[in-house]
Amino acid sequence: MVKNFTQSEKSDLEIEYKIPLKSIRLNEFPKDTPPLRLRLKKIIIDDVEVDVLATSLLNKNKFKLETFEDLYFKRWGIEEAFKMLKSRVGLESFSGKTSISVFHDLHAKIFMTTLCSAL
Repeated sequence: MVKNFTQSEKSDLEIEYKIPLKSIRLNEFPKDTPPLRLRLKKIIIDDVEVDVLATSLLNKNKFKLETFEDLYFKRWGIEEAFKMLKSRVGLESFSGKTSISVFHDLHAKIFMTTLCSAL
């Protein structure tokens, strides 16, 4: 669907995405989980590169295409921060398997990163 949308003239398309059974099992979703209703937004960068964003914000009157374009270009700093947290700080490596241990690890790593930035 995304490939066809990318090659089309449309810049905005609403779709239903059926969640694969493997993902349903892996995430322990109910077997009767309904498809996701998504809105695809095409962003063209420098008249060359085409990026497609997917959102669950379906109201076209309230959420205009221009809003998504502005947000798309403001995301870079946030993505770089997550890249640093994942690669340098090991954000995805936890010392335990319980939700409380993951919660503690996450907060300790964020605190450590903030302290290092302040120093």
